[in-house]
Amino acid sequence: MILKTNDDVLGRIQELFTECLKKKEFGEFSVTVTMNHGKPVRLQKSDRENLVRYSNEKLIVEK
Repeated sequence: MILKTNDDVLGRIQELFTECLKKKEFGEFSVTVTMNHGKPVRLQKSDRENLVRYSNEKLIVEK
């Protein structure tokens, strides 16, 4: 996909966030824009999920 204008880049970022808001229930989502000589050259999305460890679980180590 080739994005030629700033509006195209902003539209793509909006699409990524809209998709996230529709599907994501927990976790973290971000979009990073890499710039080169004042022009955006790469979009990278990061989609992290939290791992939950419940405090009432016990870890038993046996020898």
